[in-house]
Amino acid sequence: SLEVGKLADIVILSGNPLESLRNTNTLTHVIRNGTVYEANTLDEVWPVAKKAEPFTWQTVKPEGLPGTDK
Repeated sequence: SLEVGKLADIVILSGNPLESLRNTNTLTHVIRNGTVYEANTLDEVWPVAKKAEPFTWQTVKPEGLPGTDK
């Protein structure tokens, strides 16, 4: 149950999973520890809007490996 003063992590869907199990793929937002995140980008939406930092595997630029042309 949700009540004032309780901690909860919540996923927000745009479709009702009780109507169709496929609606579990309609994730729009995640609330974790009181912070709201946009599901596709993990950008913070509330309480302060902030772009998500790239993950380490998104910033690594391999050099000297076959197929990298470097």
